[in-house]
Amino acid sequence: MANIPLIKVGSIYLYSNYNLSSFTTTAGEKAFQYRYIIIPGGVTARSAVNWNDYTQVKNYLGLKD
Repeated sequence: MANIPLIKVGSIYLYSNYNLSSFTTTAGEKAFQYRYIIIPGGVTARSAVNWNDYTQVKNYLGLKD
């Protein structure tokens, strides 16, 4: 399979040649946990939202926890 993302309605599949599964470190912290924010094509790139503030972005895009 090629190393490109597979994109279908409702799904995006990312492939890696390295195991990036989430795990808990010996210090009790989570590692390799990521959240992706996908901005629809019709949304203006700059707006009143601070894109560096996850809470503002989550509220603006209507994301659930």
